[in-house]
Amino acid sequence: MESACQLAYGVLIERHFLSVEQLIQRGRDIDRSAQELNREAIALLTLQAPVAEDLRFLVMLSHLCRDLERIGDYALEIGRAGQTLLRYPHLEHIGDHATTIGQRVCFIVRGEAS
Repeated sequence: MESACQLAYGVLIERHFLSVEQLIQRGRDIDRSAQELNREAIALLTLQAPVAEDLRFLVMLSHLCRDLERIGDYALEIGRAGQTLLRYPHLEHIGDHATTIGQRVCFIVRGEAS
């Protein structure tokens, strides 16, 4: 997940337009992993008849998968927007603000936010 955020940051701030292709692949990997985790959770639900605590964990896992998948999708959209926006030289001033925001997002994704 963090690498997807870093790739989006690279497109938007550092003008690494080719990173969009890597973001697309990363998005596919994230989606595949989320689907696999959901399948495993469903298998546990149907085959093991979990008790309340385990059931809560499986539901939370399902929500987490959805959220991770969404973060990957957002990173791709940021990369695509950056690819479009930064072709216009008069928009270069957004780089400073986007740099700060990008650094904060990566900080949060790494779990270092308080």
